[in-house]
Amino acid sequence: MGRVRPPLVPEYAGEGALPFHCVPTSGLTACRMQGTLSPSGGERPSLRSRWPAMLPTTSAPLSESAGSPPPAEPDPPVAVVLASDLRLVVEAVAAALSSRGLRVAVLTWPRGPRVEPVQRQLEAAVADVAVLLYDVDMSLRMTEASALIRSWSGPWLVLTGSSPGPAWGGLKIAGAAAVRPSNMPLAEVEMLIRRLAAGEPDPEATALADHVASWRAVQARHGELQRRLDSLAPRELQVLMLLQEGVRVQGIARRLGLSETTVRSQVRAVLRKLGVRSQLRAVAMLHAIARSVDDPASVDG
Repeated sequence: MGRVRPPLVPEYAGEGALPFHCVPTSGLTACRMQGTLSPSGGERPSLRSRWPAMLPTTSAPLSESAGSPPPAEPDPPVAVVLASDLRLVVEAVAAALSSRGLRVAVLTWPRGPRVEPVQRQLEAAVADVAVLLYDVDMSLRMTEASALIRSWSGPWLVLTGSSPGPAWGGLKIAGAAAVRPSNMPLAEVEMLIRRLAAGEPDPEATALADHVASWRAVQARHGELQRRLDSLAPRELQVLMLLQEGVRVQGIARRLGLSETTVRSQVRAVLRKLGVRSQLRAVAMLHAIARSVDDPASVDG
């Protein structure tokens, strides 16, 4: 079984510098201050996410003079795979975790027809823990994250910019071993990864149980729609997410490298599985469940 090639570790700007580079790409600018992604070029506000201000650590070598204590035994190496749809973020986090002695590999998020689905990449990886950096603030993203988590039986740590609530419970039900906010300090992320790799339980499992109850309440209102979303194939999910963004069939075909005939066939399959007759109705249903995930007290009109 092959390994996923680890990312190149970028150089840091100096002691105490954040491992983020201010480089605009795809309408996003990754900035050093607090590891914040800010939109540029009119990107949707929902793409704005905060991620950990992860600082690399350095340690001075022990003195080799006579009488110096022998070096402590290093922790056993822990293999970690990272997955995220935010390339700059995942590369920075990979660099930061690598600086703390973890063996890190990054899965390539599919953005076209020539990239293997993350699930298949995961099958070829050798890892003790998988980490998903992902915002699950709408139903389609919850479906995509849940499908990925279910595809690998090892422990998952999810770092998300979504506020604690029903979505966290949904991730737990999907099989996540732990869910934490994306601004979690690097030292705590490393400690939790090592705990999960050792087979130890999440120390905050009790608090997460409350979010599971909230998610079940959401499911009671929109469970049938969520089950229909879960039935979509990965490519159908991609098509539906692009439809929700307002991309037309021609644009979807260009982005995914498919023929318009193939895309139209997939759109028909999506509508059939969702039980609706129009793309507009499908998007309206997604907005309804997204509101319930963000506000479990909302009443479906």
